[in-house]
Amino acid sequence: MNKKIILHSIRLLIPIFLLSSLLSSSARADAPAFQTYTQRDGLAADYVTGIAFAPDGAAWLGTTRGACAVARYQDFVYNTRSRMNEVTQ
Repeated sequence: MNKKIILHSIRLLIPIFLLSSLLSSSARADAPAFQTYTQRDGLAADYVTGIAFAPDGAAWLGTTRGACAVARYQDFVYNTRSRMNEVTQ
């Protein structure tokens, strides 16, 4: 009876071990690149409350002091001091 339990446990552990070793080696293959933005870089505030991605690839960041668009070539900040924060037709 104990031999059956041991064999069954080994059959379960081998695929789990192989899968975990495969996943851990692929996770280390390419380190992701990160960029940190702060108020010094033009962000409206250092605390980000939400993130959305536009179809053109820009990342829109909602902060406690306004919204910011971080695009590939140009960044935009919309806050209470900005004159561009009103919706017009």
